[in-house]
Amino acid sequence: MRASCFVLALFLSAVGGCNKKPEASPPLAFYGIVVPPLLICPLEASGAGTAGEPCVGTDRALEAKWTGKNKKASVFSVTNKLMWPVDFVQASAYYYDAAGKQIEVPLSWNSKYRAKSWDGSVGLVMIQPSETKEVELGYDVDSIPKATKTIEIEFSKVGFKVSGSTSESYWQNDSLAPSDRPMGGSK
Repeated sequence: MRASCFVLALFLSAVGGCNKKPEASPPLAFYGIVVPPLLICPLEASGAGTAGEPCVGTDRALEAKWTGKNKKASVFSVTNKLMWPVDFVQASAYYYDAAGKQIEVPLSWNSKYRAKSWDGSVGLVMIQPSETKEVELGYDVDSIPKATKTIEIEFSKVGFKVSGSTSESYWQNDSLAPSDRPMGGSK
């Protein structure tokens, strides 16, 4: 029994998947053998996978497309490309006119914003692996400029729990959410 646990421990430590070990997750122990936490960085990303040092990638974890509908806010069809449920997002919504020019959105007497951003929110989008669902995001419908013809959203950071883990893991791609962004975003 001890030999098979030792082999399991060696296997788990070898398939960690990231360049650094996460700091937040406590190590597992099997029959007194300490096994480092198993963290898998999705979408060919690398990193610690913690909130402070997320797995850094170049792809998109969530794909989103504006449905053309607005309710209280804009309605997007969002698809989770990860193999784990996402329960935390950092996102930015962008507004474009008919010529594809990014629109500044006036929000108060002295400020305009190039994008609606959420610095990180648990529960804003809760989506299962490979699931596609409609989610209301962006400025409230009364704040959307009349010239808006296209609305796009990017999820630059997501949080998820790997099966069997008690702590959250994070993925991030900062290149997806610049303040000035051409319509269609980075490819």
